Formats: sequence, structure tokens, C-alpha cells
Amino acid sequence: MQILNKVEKDLQVKGDPDAVRIVLRNLLGNAIKFVHPKTGRIELISTRLEGGKVKIAVRDNGIGMNGSQINRLLQNQNSVSKPGTSGEKGTALGIPLCQELLLNMDSSLQIDSAVDQGSEFYFILSEAT
Repeated sequence: MQILNKVEKDLQVKGDPDAVRIVLRNLLGNAIKFVHPKTGRIELISTRLEGGKVKIAVRDNGIGMNGSQINRLLQNQNSVSKPGTSGEKGTALGIPLCQELLLNMDSSLQIDSAVDQGSEFYFILSEAT
């Protein structure tokens, strides 16, 4: 499995540092859980956007999700965790926690995904000046 850090070294964003760490830890943990151990690729990426915003994304080449699964996940309707690619169990609490922490920082979790193609979980924060 490859995990690549593509975040700019000196990047600073506005937000609660502990909350950002919790969100990233959850998103990276989920990516690890849902990629295949021998062929998995995970990227932590920062992208500067217009208006002093920064997109922070965790992208993987894992099992992915369909639109219905994404909607249930974002609406906290997944009361049972889905096992990972190696049978790992979860609590189904990570994504709702991430969403709550991001909402407290005037952001939200967004998901782009396709079955068997992987997923990108991302959020946008203001760049610290």
C-alpha cells in the first residue's frame, strides 16, 4: 500500500487544529480500510482555490461507493459499519463525527466516488494569512 502526502509544507488553514487532525485521521483510516492491501494507493492532497480557500482531500483507489451509499453515509443513515477489504470492523461513527467537526468550522465533508474506482473525501477551509 502506498500513502502519499501531497500537502504543501508551509500550508496553514483556519480551523481547530485538533478537529482537523481528528478528521484527517478518520479519513485516512477509512481509506486504509477500504483499499486493497497490496495495490492500495492513498493520497493526502491540498489544493489552493480562489478566494483564499484550500481544498484538503483524501483520495484512494479502493472499493468505492455508489451514489446511494454516499447519500446514506452523509445523512448518517449507515447505522452498521461495512467491513473493510481485509474484514476490518468499524463503528460507523467516524464520518458523522467528521461532518460535525467540519460544520463547526464552517465547512462540510464532500465525497466523490465510484464503485471499484475509489473515493475522494474532501473539505474546504480558509487559508490562514
